[in-house]
Amino acid sequence: MIWTKTFNGRLYLSPLPADMTDALDIGAGTGAWAIEFALAHPKTNIIGTDLSPIQPEYVPVNCSWLVDDANQPWPSDFTGKFDFIHTRSLGMGVADWGRLVEQAYKALKPGGWIELQEFCLPLGCDDGSATGLPMEEWGFKMKSSAALIGIDVSASAKNAERLHDAGFKHVRELKLKSPIGPWAKGAIAKEVGVMGLRDMHEILEGASTKLFAMLGMSDAEIAEFCEAARKDAFNPKVHMYMPLLVVWGQKPKDAKTDAKPRSAGEKQSDSNASPEKMATT
Repeated sequence: MIWTKTFNGRLYLSPLPADMTDALDIGAGTGAWAIEFALAHPKTNIIGTDLSPIQPEYVPVNCSWLVDDANQPWPSDFTGKFDFIHTRSLGMGVADWGRLVEQAYKALKPGGWIELQEFCLPLGCDDGSATGLPMEEWGFKMKSSAALIGIDVSASAKNAERLHDAGFKHVRELKLKSPIGPWAKGAIAKEVGVMGLRDMHEILEGASTKLFAMLGMSDAEIAEFCEAARKDAFNPKVHMYMPLLVVWGQKPKDAKTDAKPRSAGEKQSDSNASPEKMATT
């Protein structure tokens, strides 16, 4: 897993206490992270939520699944329940990050922690080797097309600000570069790059087809464009990376249940993304 390898084997960066009883993984996907967390913390019950019930049936006894949409109001019995709330790679699935952070604040116990591990598009390149190439353009197309359905794929750039606004304390942010391809220096970076290249190869066309169609591209044009972008990804002279942002913070130990209310402008900014309003890395 790219994230765990990037973290040198750690599942999270928050300074969690040893006596946690309940944790929540939002957007659990295949359930891999939640299962690893359950194994590492056998005395902590963890619930993994997702829109699709694709998680394995046989899991540690302290791990369970719930079909739920984090964009909708959270279950009432989540209020003040959790010591830790975690998200990873939800960039294409959250329309209003401010609302998600507010609901997480409400669901945490006083003193509980939240950690958002998210990617940020467009792709990055520090040496100009990708300038004007289809792979670079792919990131910009993903950003503009996702905005048409109200998704800001650069939203994680403001997650630290959102935590502050909601009332979290001890907020920290770590910016990382996950290479695409084995061009980066260092054994771990090269291994992460190979993983990133594999992932990009597998998701490139599937992630793009429906979105790029909204830009007026035909199926044939999308396939041709994605193949060109794929060739760029496999070119060792092209040094691109996926920006990763990890943000974590603590709900004050003397906090009330609800987060600080957002202004109307903050709510509109999160829920009505457009190419002109979206943050960039």
